[in-house]
Amino acid sequence: MNQRSPRTLLLLAALAAPALGATTDDFVFIHHSCGRNWLDSGLHAALLAKSYIDERNDVTYGTDMPPDPGRPDSLASVPGDRTDMRHWVPWFNDYLNRLKTHACASGQNRIIMFKSCYPASDVTSDGVEPGNPFSSAKTLTNYKAVFRHPTGSGNTYAHPNGNTYRALGDVFADHPDTLFIFVTAPPLCYGSTTDANGHRARLFNNWVKGEWLDSYRTEHGGLRNVVVFDWFDLLAYPDDHATHPNRLREEYGGSSGNSHPNAAANAATNQVFATDPDNFIDDAWFDFNAPPALCVDDSNASGIQDGSAAHPYLTIQQAVHAVADRGTVRVAAGTYVEAVVVSGKEVRLLGGYPGSTNYLTTPGDFDDAARDWLTHLTTIDGAFAHRCLLFDDAGGELSGFHVLNGRAYGDYPLDRGGGVACFAASITIADCHIASNAAYRGGGIYAGQCSPTIQGCVITANTSDNEGAGILCVEASPVVTRNHIGANYAVGCG
Repeated sequence: MNQRSPRTLLLLAALAAPALGATTDDFVFIHHSCGRNWLDSGLHAALLAKSYIDERNDVTYGTDMPPDPGRPDSLASVPGDRTDMRHWVPWFNDYLNRLKTHACASGQNRIIMFKSCYPASDVTSDGVEPGNPFSSAKTLTNYKAVFRHPTGSGNTYAHPNGNTYRALGDVFADHPDTLFIFVTAPPLCYGSTTDANGHRARLFNNWVKGEWLDSYRTEHGGLRNVVVFDWFDLLAYPDDHATHPNRLREEYGGSSGNSHPNAAANAATNQVFATDPDNFIDDAWFDFNAPPALCVDDSNASGIQDGSAAHPYLTIQQAVHAVADRGTVRVAAGTYVEAVVVSGKEVRLLGGYPGSTNYLTTPGDFDDAARDWLTHLTTIDGAFAHRCLLFDDAGGELSGFHVLNGRAYGDYPLDRGGGVACFAASITIADCHIASNAAYRGGGIYAGQCSPTIQGCVITANTSDNEGAGILCVEASPVVTRNHIGANYAVGCG
């Protein structure tokens, strides 16, 4: 059976939706020789095969364009020749609006991808704060200054040309309609850098895709218009390699004396970036277009409920009603005595967030990095009176919940699935504890005419008056992996 992750299922629906049509959304790539080799090795074709990319455009050696109105031509005479780290702040302050329409026959470049070439991975020193984003010195502090101003958002740099410039984070936040993809510079071959310099390159890449990107999203309300593709990490030996740490791997040309990634490297990159079922750019485009997540915390005493992290809904059902199709609901720790119904749309229900202890003063923590379903216990409780969850002609994901004490009795279909009932619903149930539920059929989980994936769950102490105490699937094609299923009891079988 072809198994797809919940993100893949949601993405397929997203790509088919008219709102994400491909007729005018274009892609521009700022690159030099490594980028050209990658494009010629299959990336060009893979990108044009995407339903959400109409045209694929280039800025490369020899590409000239005028600056935006009122901005200086800081990268003259040929901006396309300039892709060092020190050029990115001028690029996105002086030419961004031109980039958005560069070479477009129709529409605009809604995806802008940019990278420096492999010499950028020879980071010669740590540098000294605050760093200089215009300096040719390849230091950690200079590289970091490109993405964030050392004294915080809203501050500017003075350029020798007399103009002021903002760090990339501030620029990108002002263009939420554009997806920016920063590709880290590839590693150098064995003899072209030192252990220390290669280590600094890795430190910078880890920082930009980790600390910086997390802070950008937090500061800008979860904005998902920037992603980092760590090409360096994909192609390099690890930091602790015995002989060639942070160098281009042997199979990718490390011993050749030429730091351009070879054909094998480009083929491997294409898979990860563009052609695997859960590839990087599809995930990035999905996140970029996904509806805003809504938040739930039953401890919100602020008197305001709008689904934000500062004012979450009090009940899961409120958020499910309000969330857009293919949206996400994030639920903070607590006990929710509810009969949650998801009908006619795809929703990701995610539990295990810390929330806040006082919404009058502190917004809730609904960051995925803080999510832990075993620490921040999030319970949907049927109170021995009703089913906990129903997915009816719906899809999505249920993850990180304790589903307890549900009851399902009466006439069909009310007698199916005391904990979770799925009817014609393609969902994934992952990392859940489903216990002490009861039904006439399918005490813990009932799946009818659907193809659920159930993984990483503990399903125990559920009962059925007929069959399928733990899980009952009827006219279904389930994928059941890595679960603990035990101590369930059925009067009939299962």
